[in-house]
Amino acid sequence: MYKSQNERYLKSNFVKRSNHLLNINLLVSSILHLIINCFGSAFAKAELLLRIYPTFIITI
Repeated sequence: MYKSQNERYLKSNFVKRSNHLLNINLLVSSILHLIINCFGSAFAKAELLLRIYPTFIITI
């Protein structure tokens, strides 16, 4: 009885931990996606600026 109870506790604890890790992983990946999207739009804007203003390259 005690062993099965302990096993059940360990299993539930493991599941909770894995869910927690999964949530952290999802959070990190979503933050990374946001950062990549922001940088992507920034690069796109910079490319547009460089296309519209060729003198911008000279000023850099």
